[in-house]
Order: sequence, then structure tokens, then C-alpha cells
Amino acid sequence: MNSNVAGLIHKSGTFQLYYPEDRITSLGWRTAESMDLLHWNISSTYLEVCKEVPINNPKRVISATVIHDVSSKSGLCSDPTCLIFLQATWPCNSEPTSTFQPLGYSSDLGLTWVKSPGEIKTDLELGRVRDAGVFFHNPTNQWILMAPTDQRIHFFTSSDLKNWKHQSMFGPAGNTNLQWEDPEMLRLPIENDQGNYRWLLTVTSGHSTGNGFSAVQYFVGEFDGKSFIPEPSASSANYLDQGKDFVGAMRIQSDQSLSEQPIVVGKIGNRLYGDDLPDKRLNGMLSYPRKLSLIRVHDTVRLKQEPAVSLASEGLQQVSKIEDLSGFLHGAIQLTIGTSGTKPRGLHLLKTADHWIEIGYDPSTNEVYVDRSRAGFVGFHPDFSGRDRYKLNEQSETIELEMILDRNLLEVFIQGGEAVISTLLFPKDLYGKAEFFGESGDLKIKATLIP
Repeated sequence: MNSNVAGLIHKSGTFQLYYPEDRITSLGWRTAESMDLLHWNISSTYLEVCKEVPINNPKRVISATVIHDVSSKSGLCSDPTCLIFLQATWPCNSEPTSTFQPLGYSSDLGLTWVKSPGEIKTDLELGRVRDAGVFFHNPTNQWILMAPTDQRIHFFTSSDLKNWKHQSMFGPAGNTNLQWEDPEMLRLPIENDQGNYRWLLTVTSGHSTGNGFSAVQYFVGEFDGKSFIPEPSASSANYLDQGKDFVGAMRIQSDQSLSEQPIVVGKIGNRLYGDDLPDKRLNGMLSYPRKLSLIRVHDTVRLKQEPAVSLASEGLQQVSKIEDLSGFLHGAIQLTIGTSGTKPRGLHLLKTADHWIEIGYDPSTNEVYVDRSRAGFVGFHPDFSGRDRYKLNEQSETIELEMILDRNLLEVFIQGGEAVISTLLFPKDLYGKAEFFGESGDLKIKATLIP
């Protein structure tokens, strides 16, 4: 898969992923299909964007967006399977401009495409735009285009996906270290506050650790179809993930309610060392799907993230002893950590004499962390090794972690979704054992193992 994903569609129980065949040129796009968001089959469907590599810059990326027009609001096709493919940056073989071209539409879920006539026009020259976002805003019955430039999001509105009017701008705010990209907008319920919602704006930006890392930053606020008004907490940066390898978030566009809470998947990779990974195919893989909602924490509204797919299925091996996790590569672990005492404690996975993955809690700082400094192959880039950490909102008697491991990707959901740490792993020994470390007398586990 590829981190420049154009869209993830859910239709009649099937998930379809649209992504560029080549991450550098993005001249052609393919489709992958899944029934469960975990197992994917690549389709033979191919959509050609450009017939040749752009002359002026052979590495120019063609950014695109696939829209599921469920209610036929565009007028391009009158079928609930209507998909629209938008080129959202600049045309092939030309200098960057602010035009957005409707490359084609499909009435059969992408099996065949019809070229769209005309060109999308905006009333504001923006220069180069990176990975715009488009969605339909039901309360005002119009399309919304989110065009990121530098550290700003420009909001445009349209009734036909062709003629766009500039309405407002949001930013700079939060982390402004890097160019903003890949905006998404989601309407989320506030837990224990029936009927109350807020809008969540996510954008790929700089990372809290600096050093050129990217992360997905989020803002909570109100959106009236023209302007995004953030909560007062927007002056500080909040992130969907505390790890170094979560570089994008993509909502699932669906023709039916998958859940009252929107579901997103992450784009896994890293722009500093992604091309140096021992397995380069993993630079652009998808994260485990996450179900999103909002919770009130003191005077602020914050994001809550939970695994959207349960692994506690019948027929899978369930264990409750640490010894049973030797050679653990696929599945989920629930870990309860007591917080009394002063020393760090937690879990080592795939442990050998010299290598292990460490997931722990440090009472002195009230932080949960994942340390991959000794997790096998770590020396391929100086910025890969190290520890990712998250400081908890409050002190608690116990820490609840839900960890999902898919061999090379570990995702740790903290305190029922208060935060998540995702990290790529390249273990040297796939048969290492599992064991507790530190003041571990009150550590408990339950695990679901996938063969």
C-alpha cells in the first residue's frame, strides 16, 4: 500500500482503497478490497492519471482525492455507487497552479471511469496545494474543499464540485514546524452528553519531538459550512498518535452507518527514514482502524480513540499467562499496570539475550512509553531508535493498555483511548519470549493470539 492514499470507501459490506501505483510519480492508481479492514486483495482495476512522466519534474507528485457521492449531490452520476476522482494539486506537464480537475467519475465502484468535462475553478489563487480534502456538508447542502497551504487551511464551498468560492481560512495554530497536508473533517459525538457534537479537523503537520518528524495534529471546534471556529485549547498542539510512524489519517466514506462514531485508519511511515526501512513496503501501510469520539477533560474537549474491530473472536486462542506470549507476533494484549511504587514497570515482548520491545509505565513522570531502542534492526537510520512516550491526564491506581501487534506494527491504546502510540518494529528473533519487568507484582494480562 502507499501513504498517498486517495480514498477509502465502504459500500455494501466491502471496503475499497484507492492508492497510487507508484509513490513518486503517482501516474496511475489502483484499488484494493477488504471485507474486514485487516486482509486486503489488490484489484486489477487501474486508473491512468497521466500518460507520461511530467517533463519539468519527473518526481512531481499528483495528489488526488476519491469522493463517494452517496446521495448523488454532484450531478455527475445518479447512482448511490457514484465515485468521483479529483486531481487536487496541479495538472501533468505544467507548472503548479491552484486548479482542481475532476478527472473522472464511476457508477460501478471504480471498475470503469468516465472522463469529466471542464475544469474546477476557484476564486482565489493559492499557489501550490498539498493533498486537499473534500466532503459534503449536509446541514448547508454543499461541498466543502479544504486546501492546505503552508500552515493554513482554506475553506471553499461549491454546489457542483466545479465552481468553488473561498469562504474562510484557519491557521496558523498548534504545531507549525512543517507544511500542513491531508486535512480531514469529522463530526463527532461527545460521550455522556447526548445530542452534543463537535467537529474534528485533522491535518498532517510537524511532530511534538521536532527533528523533521510528521504527525497528525487535531483541532476540536464548531463548523457552520463556512468557517471553522476552534475551542480555546487549539493554541496548543494535540495529536492523534504519540509515535513517530503515524503520518496521516483517512476517514472511511460509507453508504451506511458503520458506527455512530466515525472510523479512520492511519497512514504508517516516516518521511525521514521511510525509504531506509528494512522492508520498504511498510512505508505506507495502514494502521488498525480506529473509532473516534470526544470526551470532556476538565474544561476542554479531547479526542478518544478505540480499536474499531474486535479481535476477541471465537476460534482464536485466548491466554492469560505471560509464558503463553512467547513468539507473539499477531493479536491483541490487554495489560493492567498498577501505579504504586517508584520504579518503571511493564512488559517485554520478543525478548532474547540482547533484544526486546519494551512497553512500560514510569510512575516518576506518570508516563506510558514504548521503547524500541533494542527491538532488533534499529541501526538503519539514526532517528529510528528511541522511546515514544505519553504523559497521562490524571493519576490513577491502574493503567489499562490495549496493544495490537501485527508483526511489524505495534499500536498501544492507552487508558481506554485517551492516547495511542504506534511504532514500526523489525525484530531479529521472531521466537523471543515475553516477560514482565520492574515492580511487576500487580501486572495482569489477557491476550488474543492470531495464528
